[in-house]
Amino acid sequence: MSRPTGFFLCIAGLFLICLLPGTGKAQPELSMSVEKKQNQATVIYQKEQKSILKSKDRSVVKEPQEQKQTGVSRSPQLFLQELPQPEIKEPEKASIDPFATILAYGWQEYGLENYSQSKVFFLQAVASKNATNRRNAKYGLMYSYLKLDDTIAALPLLQDFVAQGEQLESTAPVLAAILFERGDIDALQLLLPKLSPTQQKEWREQIVFSQFQQDIAAINKKSKREAINDFLQQYKLILEECQQPEQFFRVASFLEANSPDLAKKIFADLSRCLLDDQHWQERVLREQLRLMNKKELLAIAINPSDGKISEPAWKSLLQDTLWQMLDQLEPQDPEYDTFVQVLYEQNPSNHEVASMAAWSCYQRGEYSCARDIFSALVQGNPTDDALLGLGYALQKQGALTEALALLDQHPNKEGKLFNQLRHDLHATRGGVLYANKSYQEAIVHLEQALLYQPEDVDLTKMLLWSRYHLGETEPLVEFLWQQYQEKGASDDAKLLSNLLGTLDDPIFTREVIKAFAESETAEIQKIAGDYTFQQNHPILADQIYQGPSPYAGSAAPAFDTMFHFRNKGGDDGTSSLRVATLIVRQKFSSDSGKTWAISIYPLSLDSGLLGAGVPVGSAYRSPDESPLLSGLWEEEILAWGWRGTLQIEGNLDWDIGIGSTPINGVVNPTPVGKIQGRGSDWFIAVERDSVKESILSWLGQTDPYSGRKWGRIVETNLSGSKTISFSDWWLSIEGKYGWYDGESVEQNSSLTASVSGGYTTNWKDFERSTGLFLFARGFERNSNFYTFGHGGYYSPAQQIIAGPFFRLATSKATDYWLEASCSAGLNYRKTDEAPHYTELGTVEIGPEDPGWQDLLGTYPGESETGLGLDARLRGILPLSRGWFVGGEASINNVADYTQWQMAVTLRYRFGKGMGLGLPDKDFSMLTDLTQ
Repeated sequence: MSRPTGFFLCIAGLFLICLLPGTGKAQPELSMSVEKKQNQATVIYQKEQKSILKSKDRSVVKEPQEQKQTGVSRSPQLFLQELPQPEIKEPEKASIDPFATILAYGWQEYGLENYSQSKVFFLQAVASKNATNRRNAKYGLMYSYLKLDDTIAALPLLQDFVAQGEQLESTAPVLAAILFERGDIDALQLLLPKLSPTQQKEWREQIVFSQFQQDIAAINKKSKREAINDFLQQYKLILEECQQPEQFFRVASFLEANSPDLAKKIFADLSRCLLDDQHWQERVLREQLRLMNKKELLAIAINPSDGKISEPAWKSLLQDTLWQMLDQLEPQDPEYDTFVQVLYEQNPSNHEVASMAAWSCYQRGEYSCARDIFSALVQGNPTDDALLGLGYALQKQGALTEALALLDQHPNKEGKLFNQLRHDLHATRGGVLYANKSYQEAIVHLEQALLYQPEDVDLTKMLLWSRYHLGETEPLVEFLWQQYQEKGASDDAKLLSNLLGTLDDPIFTREVIKAFAESETAEIQKIAGDYTFQQNHPILADQIYQGPSPYAGSAAPAFDTMFHFRNKGGDDGTSSLRVATLIVRQKFSSDSGKTWAISIYPLSLDSGLLGAGVPVGSAYRSPDESPLLSGLWEEEILAWGWRGTLQIEGNLDWDIGIGSTPINGVVNPTPVGKIQGRGSDWFIAVERDSVKESILSWLGQTDPYSGRKWGRIVETNLSGSKTISFSDWWLSIEGKYGWYDGESVEQNSSLTASVSGGYTTNWKDFERSTGLFLFARGFERNSNFYTFGHGGYYSPAQQIIAGPFFRLATSKATDYWLEASCSAGLNYRKTDEAPHYTELGTVEIGPEDPGWQDLLGTYPGESETGLGLDARLRGILPLSRGWFVGGEASINNVADYTQWQMAVTLRYRFGKGMGLGLPDKDFSMLTDLTQ
């Protein structure tokens, strides 16, 4: 090489050295564009984080999208920027190597950043036979390839240099970067010993992060729990050291749906990271709150913030989560009210949550709580919701007047719900006043309620009932009758039946009961039947309703037998009397409440032995003082009687009877009978019947002196009564006129009147009546003797009895009948004197005869005051299968004699039903035949 040439090369070399990095001048940044090769391990998926937050007014806002964190870079450019510049060795002289000049030109172009040109020079220079220059050219070529992003071409050169251990401080890091970028982790692991300790640590971390990125990229929502557990266990240290928090955030987000417990744990660890980053702490806390169950969320709601975020942010997140949880609950869920209450405590100024809290209190029945919150809302902003809630709360507390005043203060509130509330308030207030019997005030509110809902039938009923209690009956009856005709409801029928008794309109009453009886509903038929039975019509009631009842079977045929014995005190042979009879009766019913009956009863009468010298007949002392004709005076006699009856139940009850005085008596029988008409509280009757006080009055006797027959007294009477009721108090008036006639007996007449009043109440299964009575009667003449022309029956001129009475009888609803009665009083009796003989018959007697003085004699009148008593006990007990058994025992001393009697009866009913009907009426019809 010539001197000029060598000099020039030396200057050029120095110039290049000055231009190259490491010479003290600024080195342009190596900007390599690594081949854009898609490697799944380098792609970081970051889930876009969006949070729907509810502001105080619950409007939806979007949180700004989180910035994606850059993952671990595998580009070698970052490493080249930090590595020393290539160590440029001066080429050997041209005299030694002709490629030295080309090599120098290569480094010159490299220094000028003409990397494409430098590559051309270095490619030529590698052909140098000079090992040093050739090595130098490869070195420059390697760097040119790197500057041109041709890492593929640079890689074998780098590997060669590193393998030779040349310039490891610059070549080994670049090779490590390329291997990492290519994903050749195994080769990178073998290269690590040739790096500095610091670089080794960094690359080990990079390897771990690379594997972390690969593993985390494989995790998704469908990953198995075991795989996720392994992942978390493997990278536990990274999480604890708060490395890659965004990646763990993504994993936790994946786990929220299927593994919330793992997600909770990850978010708990993440909450310890980035403590100064408020935004990060809010994001983590939001997810933690979302993953809490209801119990945990309620527990944390009462705790203050832990200081990681500001108090307002803490409350905002907590309220948002509470709202989200509340939206998932149904109002009927047990925790719903609790969440509402917690939300209200968190933000009592929020009108929406305050309203919800108030309604929650209302639903729980805590009306004071609801009232307080609604009141506050009304004062602040009287919305429809708050006004209605306060009105309802006041209504529940019974503050109806205050609730109505509240609505009056806001008259512009005329919606459907407000009118419904006004209706309810007036209706409730009217109901309270009605219950308190303030009917006039109740009417005002009930009328107001009906203005809003005129179709409210129940309120209309209450209004009409209020007017009923104030004396207006007809509107209520007309309404109930109309309701029944339209609907045929049993409730209306019951109410209407209860009112019929208060109406003085029998025509309307009959119309209603007839409609009830024609109903196809058994319940309404029973109402008609029960009402009919209460009117003392058991036959009609049984024909209307055939179900279980106190009158069931009353219309069925029945066969009655009764043994009756009566003992009347008096003188043997004349006024004393003992009667024994067996009454047999068959009865059956036909349509329209008709009951037919036929009774036959043999009679055994015994008056005792007639003593000697007893004044009987036409004269007890004949002119010739002859004795009585034996066998003419009857001391014992056997006869029999019969009676047919027809009872008709209806608008006017009829009791019609026909029969005769006993057949086989001394005097020929004569017809007897009865016609009685009865209303609900009165009766009038015409009756003809035997006077049954002695054999003489009942069957007649034969005059033992003349053989003439006389007696068999028949009373024909006209009687009537009227009862006036004052609720449980009552007053009864009864009167009777009687005309007495018999064979060869002087006619007689009587007048009887009685007044009684008392009080009837219910006591257990009984009706108890107590009161006072006054009884008075008088006869035209005294006919209480057994001489000819008298009738042998007690006939005082005056008799007055007054005193208390007591009666206890089972109610009509019982399945047995028992009656006990007793009356006692001061008994005043006075009889007129009477002639010994009102008729002499065929006896002829004169003053000279021994019997003349007796003939002109008289029976003296007398008066007496004493205690009169009448007591009786009667009853009937149903047995089974149509059989009934009953009995009676009584005693009486109100006349001039004492009488006691007893009876036993047995009934068999042909048909179903064991109801008693009116047992006292049936019993009396039998005993009246012989007493």
